[in-house]
Amino acid sequence: MTEEPKKEGDFESEFRRLGENLKNSFQSAWDSPSSQSLQDDIKSGFNQLSETLNEIITGFAESPTGQKLQEGVDDFGAQLQSGEVEAKVREELLSVLDTVNAELEKISSNLAAKSQDDGEA
Repeated sequence: MTEEPKKEGDFESEFRRLGENLKNSFQSAWDSPSSQSLQDDIKSGFNQLSETLNEIITGFAESPTGQKLQEGVDDFGAQLQSGEVEAKVREELLSVLDTVNAELEKISSNLAAKSQDDGEA
């Protein structure tokens, strides 16, 4: 006896069944008591990490270095609002573009001269 080949439609139903089985397996594993314990441990660990980071941030903010950093941030914010940073960025960008264009013009000129020399030779 030979087995009849499965129809293409059977692939669709088998993949659907596979998806449902995977979903059910993951859900069962996630809901298991050992998984719940792991989830609780992870939550507790994140809470402790959060508390420690808050302590570090608070300590840093109150330190002389933190105060200087805050002053620097405040100064930068004031410069942004005054347009000083925008003007400086615009000036630097125009300078860079001018330099790039000048170099490209030199390259283009050199290539054109070389092309002309090659054509005459």
